[in-house]
Amino acid sequence: MQVALVSVELSEGGLRCVPEVVKLYTNTGPSSVEWTFESLPAGTARVSITFEGQEQVFRDVAVSSAASGPLKIMMFSYIGGPRIAKYTIRCYDAEGTVIAENDPGIEVETYPPPI
Repeated sequence: MQVALVSVELSEGGLRCVPEVVKLYTNTGPSSVEWTFESLPAGTARVSITFEGQEQVFRDVAVSSAASGPLKIMMFSYIGGPRIAKYTIRCYDAEGTVIAENDPGIEVETYPPPI
């Protein structure tokens, strides 16, 4: 299984995703995404990922202050036709207040462009 890697970093504006738009290809892969948070804003108790147009939160992960190493969140086997899917990553404090967020995207195509 091919996985597209997205690094989530702290920035002055909150969170920054590298790459900002991750590319997936339905016929050749990668078809999954792994978000890696090397560090989180101080006071983060929970991280969520929500896709635009969906009522439910896609992933909601509690963050332990005792955890060591980066936080990794996976999305396996994206299924869907060509389109751009917008999603929001949010970090919450223990009271449920958003303390950082970003709205990057996933671009889904059938085949990668020829080399």
